[in-house]
Amino acid sequence: MRYVDRSTEPEPPCLKDPSNAVKAEKLGAISYYTLSARIPGKKLASYNFSAYGEFEVKSSLRRLFKNKCAYCEGPLTGDMDVEHFRPKGGVTEDDQHDGYWWLTHSWSNLLASCPHCNQSRRCHLVPQHATVADFLKLQSTQATASYGKANQFPIQGQRATYTAQDLTVERALLIDPTAENPELYFKWSREGHYSVALPTAINLWSQSRGLAAIDVFALNRLYLVHDRTVRLNEMRTQAELILGLLEKDMRDGGNQACVDEAIVRVRELKSAYGPRTWYTAMVKAFVEEFTAALRERVITPAPMIVMNDFLPTGQDSDDAVPDAEVV
Repeated sequence: MRYVDRSTEPEPPCLKDPSNAVKAEKLGAISYYTLSARIPGKKLASYNFSAYGEFEVKSSLRRLFKNKCAYCEGPLTGDMDVEHFRPKGGVTEDDQHDGYWWLTHSWSNLLASCPHCNQSRRCHLVPQHATVADFLKLQSTQATASYGKANQFPIQGQRATYTAQDLTVERALLIDPTAENPELYFKWSREGHYSVALPTAINLWSQSRGLAAIDVFALNRLYLVHDRTVRLNEMRTQAELILGLLEKDMRDGGNQACVDEAIVRVRELKSAYGPRTWYTAMVKAFVEEFTAALRERVITPAPMIVMNDFLPTGQDSDDAVPDAEVV
């Protein structure tokens, strides 16, 4: 997950100057939720919205998020869900809440999402220290548990309603990547073979938010970890080549050609996390940590074990990152 500046993409005209379809849905929803007879202790059935998914809304979201999922940063090469950050049809954590239906057509509440992050689907989750054998076992086993956002929206404050719409009192646990920088809440495991998302431990609040996002969006689901690890291994291979060039420079007592090539490869690494590339949050963290360790090694030769954290695990091959199931 990476920060995306929403101001770079204008609000779609059908939302800003509402189209007839959007106007009709807004009025219909207000009438339905405020005038319908209610059974005490039960929420109303969800109103049937559809106008928020008009073509120009989807096109604007694809441009805003560079054709990537707002949550996992995977490619939106096929279907894209118009995701409501605050769910429109209900709230998993409060079975009497009608959902944030009044935000259905709000541009600030809409994100581009892949179906796997946005919907509840059966999948396996990969633990931090999973081995290749563990991964293959998961791949060969039918997933029975479902993960994904659906109507989840955990908070630690007072939940907003149509008659009390102050969202700031909610203390939302989930992270809107257009409202704040998600980098503060995540780190990426390099200890094992696979790229597993972990929460930062700056404080209890940031840890709780990182954990919530990883859990709700299923950011460690099998096929996603597989694809992130492919990119991680690309970075590991580049890091190994750079260190090899610098080691050769030291062995030769000074080899400018090696140094020049290492500098070029470092620059190439830094260009690997542009806004249009996949899984840039993980790649950016790897590159920044590697270049910092590299500077430290140049200044004061660091133990090789420190640099080994960035190198291939010894199993980084096509077989070690098998094709993952998509459920």
